[in-house]
This record gives sequence, structure tokens and C-alpha cells, in this order.
Amino acid sequence: MKLKLLSLGLASLFVANGAMAVSNDFTTSVTVQNALTLTEDTALSFGTIRAQLASDVTGGAESAFASLTISPDGSAVSTTPGTTSVIQSMEDGEPAAFSVGGAANYALLTVTVTADSAGITTGAPGTPVFTMSNFAGFVTTGANPNTDFVSGDQVRTSADGSLSFNLGATITVDQTLDIDNDEASYNDAPYSGSYTVEVDY
Repeated sequence: MKLKLLSLGLASLFVANGAMAVSNDFTTSVTVQNALTLTEDTALSFGTIRAQLASDVTGGAESAFASLTISPDGSAVSTTPGTTSVIQSMEDGEPAAFSVGGAANYALLTVTVTADSAGITTGAPGTPVFTMSNFAGFVTTGANPNTDFVSGDQVRTSADGSLSFNLGATITVDQTLDIDNDEASYNDAPYSGSYTVEVDY
């Protein structure tokens, strides 16, 4: 009888414990942040220059066109003479500087740079422009600082998700207008243009 009573007592205990079970629904959440921020810290400038168009662009007479390049690390401003066209630097420009925010740590970001087809101009129709090309980048803050890259390359953010970089580029004299046939020339005036920088995962 004692064994039976003990068995019944244990059975009652298990039933009582089972009756104390509780169930509830709870909520959870996740926040998605795919959007990046891009801040221009320093504007790209080609400085102050002397510029002269080619004497004649017909029939390949001008085999090389004058250009000026701003290096992305800011170490140099270099000019390349044309056959008859000229660019001479009188006051150095400087590369653009950008900061990226909102990125994940050690993320690979693609940097793409595109120049406006209108070129760098005074805005007056029919006047000479400068074309902008050969964008080159230089990482200043990130997983791999002090490294070069070109448009379309992937660049890795740092441990805290930060990334900053410089951009340099080349401008070239107008290759469609000349002095002899068009009586064209560059005016003493500010010239401006635009370009697009896209940063994406």
C-alpha cells in the first residue's frame, strides 16, 4: 500500500507541475539600413591656368591635345603639351575629397564616377570647353588606406564602416574648335562643369 500511495503522490505532483506551464507571444525586430551618405569635403579644382586652342584641328593636324592632370593623392599637378594647343598651370588646383557614411563594417563598396558630357564651360554656346576624363581615386580612410583605385573598382570600409577618398582627374582642351578655322579662343573667365559620383554596395 505504501508503494501505491507514493506512486499516486508522484503522479499528482507531475500533473500539478504541468498545470503551471505558461505560453506567451513575444515580438522581435530588425532595422534595415541600406542607404549610404556621400559628403563632398573638398571640391575638385583644376586651379588657374593659361589655355590655348590648337591652331588647326582639321585632317589630324593636331596629333596631341594639351591636358592637365590633378593626382588623387594631391602630390602633383602635371601638364601635357599638345602639338600647338597649350595648358599651363599658374595656380595649382586640388583633388576632391569625399566621406561615406552609413556603411557596414568591412563592406565592399563600388565607386563609379561619370563626367557630364557638356564638359567644363562658361555656359556660352559655341565657345570652347574642356573635357574631363581619367578619374582616379585614392583611399584616405578605410580598410586599405593609401591605395589607388579607378572608377568602377570596389573599395572596402574600415572596422567602424567609415570610408573616405580623394578624386583626381584630367582636363583636355577642346578638340572640335581651333584658332585658324573657327577664330575661337578661351576667354578669361571662370569655367565650371559637373560630374557624378555613385557609391553603392
